[in-house]
Amino acid sequence: MDTVVLRDASAVDSTALAELHRRTALHAYAHIFPPDAPKPTLESLVEDWQERLLRADPRQTCAVAEHDANAVGVIVAGTDPRDPSRGHLSRLYVDPSFWSRGIGTRLYERAVAHLRAQGFSSASLWVLEANAHARHWYEQRGWTPTDDRVVTYAAAGIEDIGYQLML
Repeated sequence: MDTVVLRDASAVDSTALAELHRRTALHAYAHIFPPDAPKPTLESLVEDWQERLLRADPRQTCAVAEHDANAVGVIVAGTDPRDPSRGHLSRLYVDPSFWSRGIGTRLYERAVAHLRAQGFSSASLWVLEANAHARHWYEQRGWTPTDDRVVTYAAAGIEDIGYQLML
């Protein structure tokens, strides 16, 4: 396998990260969301990534994994929007054609190291309740579910559940 390089993202990566996000989510969540559920538009995801990458949170970082100058993975680490005393992980996506190569683990380890370096003693994240694979992956790394829930797609009763980790 050719080398996968990790680097910091910038606003110029918004479109590439939106494409990666959409491609990965549609594949990874196909068994969770019903076929008639609205799909995220590329335009809305580009806007979301631009906002995320331009956010003024000095404690936030976004790491990108690249293969042949193409984004194949991403993760965001920063301040928990619900509790500024905690760190928060979000948007861990790896292109399905690059799964099982350790890219997600490398991104994750970089993000957790960033949160520790920023002085956070705990962190949070959200996972689709029905995403058993991701839940197991995080639980193997010490994350524990909380009682927090957020409705993701009410029409099908799909929720995210909160997780926490002591750093």
